[in-house]
Parts: sequence; structure tokens; C-alpha cells
Amino acid sequence: QPKSNKALPPNKKKAKHGLLKWLPMAVLSLALMIIIIDTTVLNVSLKTIVNDLNTDIQGIQWVITAYSLTLAAFTITGGRLGDIFGRKKMFMIGAVIFAVGSFITSISHSVGVMIVGESIIEGMGAALMMPATASLLVSTYRGRDRAIAFGIWGGVAGAASALGPILGGYLTTNYSWRWAFRINIFVVILLLLGSMAIAEAREKNVSRKLDIMGI
Repeated sequence: QPKSNKALPPNKKKAKHGLLKWLPMAVLSLALMIIIIDTTVLNVSLKTIVNDLNTDIQGIQWVITAYSLTLAAFTITGGRLGDIFGRKKMFMIGAVIFAVGSFITSISHSVGVMIVGESIIEGMGAALMMPATASLLVSTYRGRDRAIAFGIWGGVAGAASALGPILGGYLTTNYSWRWAFRINIFVVILLLLGSMAIAEAREKNVSRKLDIMGI
């Protein structure tokens, strides 16, 4: 048969193109989901973690609070680094750092190691990823598509905050609270593979100076 006859019908071509078009949105929304889930995933597992690590409730509360604090404190800086060096690049670096922090947290046997793993390392990775998810949506989509992408992105953010305690409770009850962090490693692998469908974006002629005192 002629090669032209083997081509996909127009409706199938359009459907395939539509799926590929929304792949960046799915990847960026998934990244936002695991970042937000980790702010609430331990809330229903506190008693189990306290007994497992032989600590007290105040120590574990420091882990949860310090993660949110690190994320909030360095998100603007993470966005600035994306402007300078490339948002996709910072997104991928942040994902790798996030996975390393999650692994350290999953094998921790003290509050101190948990603070290093989740609150500091994982928090820094999240601070690089979170602003990149929004800015990459802006650079990838236009017009109505951008509105749809941000609507889904925002919906995922809201759902993730509610999903965290449910996921944490399920894993703690049936497996271990440590799996709440181990699954992040597999999710990050998906994010890195999916990021191949995302185009790089950065500011042109941007100053490379960082406000160290401000940070």
C-alpha cells in the first residue's frame, strides 16, 4: 500500500496530538501534588512515628513545620534561579534533590535525620520545583489552554492537601509511614521522564545577581 494510506485518520491524529499537548500539564501537576502532600502526609501518623523514633510530639511537629518553612522561605529564590539558569533545568534538579531528601527521610531513625532529610533537603528541592511548575505552564500554554491548565493545576493543589492525610493514614496502617516518602522516589522518576515533553524556558538578558541578604 502507498505510505499515505498507512497514516492515522485525522480524528486519531487530533486525539494523539491532544494527549501529547496536555502531557506537560500532567507532569507539572503531579510535581505540585507530591510537594503539597508532603506538608500533610505525616499529620495522622504522629503517634506511630513518635513510638518508632522514640521521640516526642514536639520533635515531629518541628519536622513538619520546618519543611513548610523551608519551602516558603526559598520558593522565591527557586523561581529566581529558574529565571537565570532555566526553569526546566531547575525543575529537574529540584526533583532529584526532592528524591534524595525523601530517601533520607524514609530510612531515618532519629528526628535530627528527619529534619535534614525532609525539612531541609526535601524542602529545598520542593522550593526549586514549585515555582517552576507555574512558570513552565505559562511558557507552555496560551489563551484558553493556559486557563484550563491553571484550573487543573489549582484543583490538584487543593485535592493534594486533602489527599495527604488519607494517603499517610493508609500507608501507616497497612505498610509503614516510611512508604509515604519512598513512593516519592518513583514519582520523581516519572517526573524526570515526563519532563522530556516540556520545553526549556528562561528570561533573556536577565541579571544573574542574587539578593543574598534578602534570601
